[in-house]
Amino acid sequence: MSERETTEGQLLFDRFLTRNRINNGKAAEELGVSRPTVFHWRIAEKRPTDHQRAKIEVWTNGAIPAVTWRTAEERVEIRNTRPFMATGTDG
Repeated sequence: MSERETTEGQLLFDRFLTRNRINNGKAAEELGVSRPTVFHWRIAEKRPTDHQRAKIEVWTNGAIPAVTWRTAEERVEIRNTRPFMATGTDG
């Protein structure tokens, strides 16, 4: 990820905390991370791990789906991945 690349997840996370008047310390406590970690997520300096993204999705009652933290590059790579096709032979 390029430095400070903003994702939809980052924007949604920041808005969610602001709208619900949740400070970084409270979010950190609820999500089991440090206050600086939450700060870095909010300013798009870092992104949560897959596990943390899933926790955020549950904690926000689905308001921030885990997939929204993907970068544009990751979305393109996933979109361009072809499904496995069995060849029908037994080798």
